[in-house]
Amino acid sequence: DATDPRKKFIKITMLKALPMQGLTIWWSRPVLDYPEINVVKDIKGRGNTTGSEGATSESRQEKMKATWDEAHRLFREKIKKREKQSININT
Repeated sequence: DATDPRKKFIKITMLKALPMQGLTIWWSRPVLDYPEINVVKDIKGRGNTTGSEGATSESRQEKMKATWDEAHRLFREKIKKREKQSININT
């Protein structure tokens, strides 16, 4: 009970880097000592609803993950082809 004077409520806001502006990434747990949750099924309003294109949120997530994985693969290939440069750090 939040009104119980023997208990205290602490609100913690943790910021994290986002890979893309406007993207929301849900953590499955706030810290390692907490049990994990299913961020699709256990958060109200995040079930398998149908989106604007008729796809379920689960299939949209799978498409997003595939797109993200492909972008990472292409980025890693691009980095491998970069010419290494020497930088003199002596002043």
